Amino acid sequence: MANVYWIGGAPDAGKSTVAELLCARYGLMAYHYDGAEQSHLSRLPCRSAYRTLMDASFDGRWLDAEPKELCELALASFRERWPLVLEDLRGFGTRQVVAEGFGLMPEIVGAVAAPERAVFLVASEEFKSNSVARRDKPEGRHQTRDPDRARRNMLDRDTLIAEEVRVQADKLAMLVVEARLGRSAEGLANLVATWFRLTAEASASAALRAELSPETADDSVLWVGNDSFADSSEPASPCI
Repeated sequence: MANVYWIGGAPDAGKSTVAELLCARYGLMAYHYDGAEQSHLSRLPCRSAYRTLMDASFDGRWLDAEPKELCELALASFRERWPLVLEDLRGFGTRQVVAEGFGLMPEIVGAVAAPERAVFLVASEEFKSNSVARRDKPEGRHQTRDPDRARRNMLDRDTLIAEEVRVQADKLAMLVVEARLGRSAEGLANLVATWFRLTAEASASAALRAELSPETADDSVLWVGNDSFADSSEPASPCI
């Protein structure tokens, strides 16, 4: 998978937007994890965690389990879908690809990718809240018996996923970037391009890459994002 750049992380952190910007700038192909969900469903066994998640009612998806259980189910579905992701990506041949999605966790990606080929995005609380409110997430919450609790459960689940991203990335010395209000999507895309060495300027910028390095950060490297990351280019999904 030496031809793949990986953008993983938590939901609503701008992964799709940054991936699309990089693909437009550098002529790369895009692979969207969310866009593969129906294909993956058709290729997974009936008793898979992912099918259990997708076949549940909106009440079952967001109200009938605690956030910790929802997080564990999501993580299990990521592991189930991983062989299918690799199969999909092999279909690109040797073309350069940006693969993005919240199912691309550090421990999964780290099995096939060097740290300099992967970035993991998480959202600040304010960034996340604004995105969720604007997009009225989660999908189907108004069809549940308690729309407000459905949203709280989703937010709590996503917080647990973000924490897991940080823990896994820390173990593997992989880069985590936090999207916050205040900087454009283009700004974050510039930083990711630098990390991926997509331009001659990025390759020459040893100082910036050292600043981005997880080994030199106190906790994780935090860059300021912009709410425009979570726009219509990152469609709502029943899994998010």
